[in-house]
Amino acid sequence: MPKGVTYTFKPGGKMKTVIVGAGGVGGFFGGILAEAYSNTPGEEVVFIARGEHGKAMSENGLILKTDEGSRIISPLRVVPDPGSAGKADLILLAVKNYHLPEILPALNSICHEKSVLIPLQNGLGNTDLLRAAKLPGTSCDGLVYVISEIEKPGVIRRQGAVQKLIFGVENESVEPLKPIESYLSAAGISVVLTDHPTRYKWLKFQFIGALSAVTAAHNLTIGQVLENPKTTEAFISIMEEIECVAKDTGIQFPESALQKSFGIARNSPFSATTSFQRDYSAGRKHELEAYLGSFIQIASRLKVPVPVSEAYYRELNKKPADQ
Repeated sequence: MPKGVTYTFKPGGKMKTVIVGAGGVGGFFGGILAEAYSNTPGEEVVFIARGEHGKAMSENGLILKTDEGSRIISPLRVVPDPGSAGKADLILLAVKNYHLPEILPALNSICHEKSVLIPLQNGLGNTDLLRAAKLPGTSCDGLVYVISEIEKPGVIRRQGAVQKLIFGVENESVEPLKPIESYLSAAGISVVLTDHPTRYKWLKFQFIGALSAVTAAHNLTIGQVLENPKTTEAFISIMEEIECVAKDTGIQFPESALQKSFGIARNSPFSATTSFQRDYSAGRKHELEAYLGSFIQIASRLKVPVPVSEAYYRELNKKPADQ
């Protein structure tokens, strides 16, 4: 974190937030912010979105659908690229992992020395790419818990009640970032600000990395995975392998970590799917390398055996993805 930087943002202040990637994650959390601060002078939320989805958002607003009902958030400012967004105080980076190399250089046009950037990708390795880009401002580590997707252009559908955003800078004081925490929390987002985001990242990866592999390989919903003894065993085995590797990197999991990860899956809607599974099943470009690929590389470097993860990685690699 830059020395001497003090963030003065607060709810009701002049905060400009740019949502880079308005898919299931960016569209949902950006929509929450845009709705909360739509009538607050000085607050601005800008979405970077292209194609039919961006057009629908720009013309008709963003429809957020939850288990409780639907609502339209309008009007919205939607632009096609970072160069059209202007400088931002807060950037929520919600593109897929495989888009990071192409989007990071473009973020120089929206970052300034006091910008705060929070990446929200699943998997491992995105923070290293972010730091290597040496963007102005503070690059945090971040992650979210939410089941959401683009149902159709201009419509984001969230399943279940979970919507949590976790962020911070590893081994750095949380104090300078508390105004960002307040800004997000005041909008109705469940927020955790931490000085050990890497630990949270591994804890989430234990859940989402294992579940994504099993749901995609067998083309099952979360509920179907858990009602089948064989796929349940595979899910647990991969979670155990992830915990072993994490410990060898210096991340200490709580004794109840695996049970809690399993509980998150069990409490998810029966029909819910993972974003990786949806992309994989549709033959779209996907994040296998950011999930199992990166994990297996770390395990190999540490000489930790991960046979179940490797078996699923080999199986999933048999199906080519769009480039």
